[in-house]
Amino acid sequence: MIGSFRHGGAIAIAAFALIAISGAAATASPQQATVQSFVGTWNCVTHTSDNKTYHETDTDTMWANWLKIDGDMSVQGQPAVKSMGFFGYDPKQGRWYIASVDSMGNYASNYSTSKNLGGSTWHDGYPNNGGSATVSTSKNQYVVDSKGRDMHGKAVTSHEVCTRA
Repeated sequence: MIGSFRHGGAIAIAAFALIAISGAAATASPQQATVQSFVGTWNCVTHTSDNKTYHETDTDTMWANWLKIDGDMSVQGQPAVKSMGFFGYDPKQGRWYIASVDSMGNYASNYSTSKNLGGSTWHDGYPNNGGSATVSTSKNQYVVDSKGRDMHGKAVTSHEVCTRA
């Protein structure tokens, strides 16, 4: 899930390092039910303002209260990239978090203080490149629109659509 942040350096859920959140939810909350609803396989296509297209397949499983995201991504003209990310909600902080790392050495973290995932606004955690994103959800699809700067400082936007396989 939420593979989109990984692309173009915008909000860079390019692949993330696990954020350890103390006191993760032990009981099911609406947010935890949302996290669990993403278990399965997702096919994602991302188009960026710099004319790149990313194709990614994510296999999402639960890892304690976290959604573990194993991704396989191909980018036109570049070698395939493997990624691993973690997505969850911390009820004590009232924040959604995602963190990931990838086989090219990229890593990032992002967060949202929105109560619900659908309609949420996301911000860079690390690295903080001033990126942001919005997420919309439906039962078998989610869309992430993001903007920010790539690793060369150029402004870039992306539009990702992920569909349940």
